Amino acid sequence: GIMAFWGIPFQHGNSAKKGTTAALLMQTAMCGFNSEQVHGGRPPLYMGIGLNGGPVVAGNVGATERMEYTVLGNTVNTAQRIESAANRDQVLVSENIWTELGECGYGFRMPPLKVKNKAALLNVFSV
Repeated sequence: GIMAFWGIPFQHGNSAKKGTTAALLMQTAMCGFNSEQVHGGRPPLYMGIGLNGGPVVAGNVGATERMEYTVLGNTVNTAQRIESAANRDQVLVSENIWTELGECGYGFRMPPLKVKNKAALLNVFSV
């Protein structure tokens, strides 16, 4: 899987829009890639994408020999749960991403998700 993040370590605004745009561009690129795959007699690949936004712990993690800059926390865990619920070719965003997008995006509310380690159902939107 791929984990990407915006606004870390410096917040420049529009992280929700930038992340959602990147997710939609990735799905569009996958369509072209799959066209080539099928044309070459190879199986297509599919991916579902999940986005969430909020506070995280960011920094270098690991040993001196293998250090990685990463993010940790409830926001990251929830993003992974949303991604797991996304069907192939689908981009799901959390309610806080949807709210940040405001009038910038089109989509629809999906049925609330029951996710691991959350008592409340999670509201998500397909864009």
